[in-house]
Amino acid sequence: MHTNAINLNTTPVTLPSSLKEWKAAHPAMDPHWSQPWEALRTFFQHYGYTLYIPGQNGHPGQANWSPRPASSEIFGCYGNIAANYISYFGGDSVVFGARDRGNRDVVIKVISKGEEGIEELRILQYLNSAPLRSHPKNNTITVLDFLYYLDWSFIVMPAMTTSSDVPMYSANEALDFCEQLLSTLSFLHDYRIAHLDIASENILINYHGELPERYAHGRRISPPHPFRATFPARYVCIDFGISAMFPVSMPLSQCLTAPTLSTREHRAPEGSIGRLYNPFAADVYQSARLMYGWFMSIVPAIPGFLDLLQDMSRDSPAQRISAADAFRRMRAIRASAPTQELWKPTLLDLQDIPPVPSRNAGEMLDETLKKDL
Repeated sequence: MHTNAINLNTTPVTLPSSLKEWKAAHPAMDPHWSQPWEALRTFFQHYGYTLYIPGQNGHPGQANWSPRPASSEIFGCYGNIAANYISYFGGDSVVFGARDRGNRDVVIKVISKGEEGIEELRILQYLNSAPLRSHPKNNTITVLDFLYYLDWSFIVMPAMTTSSDVPMYSANEALDFCEQLLSTLSFLHDYRIAHLDIASENILINYHGELPERYAHGRRISPPHPFRATFPARYVCIDFGISAMFPVSMPLSQCLTAPTLSTREHRAPEGSIGRLYNPFAADVYQSARLMYGWFMSIVPAIPGFLDLLQDMSRDSPAQRISAADAFRRMRAIRASAPTQELWKPTLLDLQDIPPVPSRNAGEMLDETLKKDL
């Protein structure tokens, strides 16, 4: 990893007065949302990154030249990149698409201004330092560059696909996702980092390029393209904007943090009641909700899956199992799952994130779904 720690003190440009102000500009509602990025275009160009042409009225930005490199050159990602492939990126004012000197797509994110956002910067620096970067369970985003302009900090990341952009088509793919997510969460918690925003859009897959078509002539293509069967899928956690970090020696049960501004429907309930709470237990709860919402239809067919999700999402944070225990149990569940259930063609598309049913409700749900199978 190359870390660029040079502060280019050129003539100052006009930027937002705070990170909060930068984040507040919405591409779909503010026609001037890209002005801070345009003001820094020369700064990024100095370090070898050419920003995309910004989109207007909420439309994504677009790379403005070709040819594309071979997929094997894109930071270890896989992808189907045709000669006429056009890269797009947009939808959020804090991230911006760019190309590096090797004509590879990257994403630049504004991280901090002074002390505002400094926790995310420290976490990313820590995760991308030796020896953590090479840790086998460190499936967090690789930072290609740290860039600094006055008291602003930015990171440069590989462009990758959001995990839920393509549905999963078997229980094996679903359980692989769950096992990888819990492995990463266990790693983060071992090093006393609580993510606090576990969501499908904050989990990427190691792919960049054309996605398979899902519909033709208004109808779903059947059988679907075996997307995840064509490469070794690896899931990567991003966005530590509301994360918290504690001393590694501090017991998990003693780590407390203030409520965040998360509006996720599947956030842990204790995170919104106005007092300090345990962020690690909240991570476990949020992960269980995500996995249940995405894979609810296969839960009854996989022995132990519902029990695990229930133990992760107990009402009392103190009674929830740890991420490490959840990872060990998920690995065992996947290893012992019936082969016919693992590979049965099943469309798993994320639509909603309902609560994990309690044990009594879970038994009723189990019987209902089994009747429908």
